[in-house]
Amino acid sequence: MLGRKVINLKDVESTNSYAQKLAQADYPEGTVVFSEKQTKGRGRQGRSWLSLEGKGLYMSAILRPPFDAQEAQILTPLSAAAVCMALRNLGFKAMVKWPNDIYISGKKVSGILTETTLSANKIAYAVVGIGINLNHTKKDFPLELQQKSTSLRMEKGFPAKRRQVADKLIFNFNMLYDELIKSGHINSSIKICNEYSFLKGKIVTIKNQGCTITGLARKINSNGSLSIKKKDGEIKEVVSGELNKTISSI
Repeated sequence: MLGRKVINLKDVESTNSYAQKLAQADYPEGTVVFSEKQTKGRGRQGRSWLSLEGKGLYMSAILRPPFDAQEAQILTPLSAAAVCMALRNLGFKAMVKWPNDIYISGKKVSGILTETTLSANKIAYAVVGIGINLNHTKKDFPLELQQKSTSLRMEKGFPAKRRQVADKLIFNFNMLYDELIKSGHINSSIKICNEYSFLKGKIVTIKNQGCTITGLARKINSNGSLSIKKKDGEIKEVVSGELNKTISSI
């Protein structure tokens, strides 16, 4: 369970990279790395994650689920559900934006990066990185992100407490991860992701394996894929992809 071993750092290039080295050195499942600052914070698709000192929650956790390689993708919706519920427990109207973001008021407040290492087609270990914008002001974000990003402080008008957010996150994560280990499924996580889906009912365009798919976002499935209804009525299940465009359904 998360929090079995906690490592607090002043600064680091990337909590995910640091946690991966610990995992390679056989640190136990549940080890969590926190840092006040990241100099090379990473997101999906090779993007960077703005990690200003004292402004956010930057953490990575080591997991060792006893599952096959194809099950690795379910760790991201599980993590998204945990972040969403943690923020909702604290009074924020958080929403899950498939595949790995959390939104408040239509803007990004959190992102998740899951990196998995395999051995003989099994998960040797996974590192789940989570970044949450806590106390950023609008001026802290680059100009191109100011209309797309938010923080807990910007939403509530007063500073967020990192320890309080971390405790809620770990509590929710452990509850959902326990379900996965005991039952082999993430039904509760998927229910949360669908109940608080940012994309449901919206027209989306997703690039996936060289193809572009446009259609109505429906639900997140038990394997973490997104169901999209195309204009011709065909239902496509997208396991991963780059979300290029989202518009409200008409």
